[in-house]
Amino acid sequence: VVTIFGGILGYLYQIQVARLLNLSDFAIFSALMGLGVFIGSPLATLLMLVARRVAILKANDNYIELRLMFWRLNKIVLFTGILLFLIFIFWVNSLQHYLKVTSFFPILLFYVYILFAGLHQIGLGFLQGGQFYVWFSTLFLLGFLLKILLSWIFIDIGLGLNGAMLAISMTIIIIWAIGFWAALNKFSKEKKYSTCLSHK
Repeated sequence: VVTIFGGILGYLYQIQVARLLNLSDFAIFSALMGLGVFIGSPLATLLMLVARRVAILKANDNYIELRLMFWRLNKIVLFTGILLFLIFIFWVNSLQHYLKVTSFFPILLFYVYILFAGLHQIGLGFLQGGQFYVWFSTLFLLGFLLKILLSWIFIDIGLGLNGAMLAISMTIIIIWAIGFWAALNKFSKEKKYSTCLSHK
């Protein structure tokens, strides 16, 4: 049900952006989102692998390793993001020329979106692997709702392509922050609960 509802919201989002942006800006936006889908394909695999590992560790009540894994994965993705940013600096002029974008800002926002999308997959993987499906589903739907709302606000006030990219960047940062907090909070509670049972 959540997947179907998310698909509907995603369709409405595409229609909204297409109606609000002019033709050239929408073409650039679609090209960036297409590139995002290509880059984001390995991230779906990351989510699946993290969720599977988390489920195994949770079944064994290995919460110390879970917390270590959580921080380790976040550091790895962040470090990889920094390295990619250095490559991105040298590549940005070519990408800007290819997309015929006059401003550097949309491409910078695209990089921010990709970086936090990678970090967000870790939080989602922990929530899915920990079987916290309400949180997982909430973040899934919240992402679409925030994109729809923020895109409407930013594009409507005249930011155009920058507004569309700002909307998706802010959305991913917000849901990453919520997912990050939820994963830490939920597994801290699980650890305390498991410790209490072991003492009984």
